[in-house]
Amino acid sequence: MQRILKVSIKLFISASLLVLSLSGMAEYRAYQYIVTTKSANQTDLTKSKTAIINSSLAPTAYTAYHGGNNLIKIELINSWPCPGSTANQQICKPPKPKD
Repeated sequence: MQRILKVSIKLFISASLLVLSLSGMAEYRAYQYIVTTKSANQTDLTKSKTAIINSSLAPTAYTAYHGGNNLIKIELINSWPCPGSTANQQICKPPKPKD
């Protein structure tokens, strides 16, 4: 009887851990920005460069990581959730718009 109880408890714990591990799927947020690099002379706009960038960094983190507001200006275009983690992966594509 004791042995059956121990086996039942072990099975219950194992099943519980399996269910919890499957329900804990990772997710991150992707961001799309228009990034403009600022030139040293703000009146000379010909030296500014603009690009559309996808990143997993939030707006404030992206700005700080790339030199702050003195060096770049960002404008958020889009944001969407991505399944999984950011470890050694490219950012997932944005979902298609619903018609």
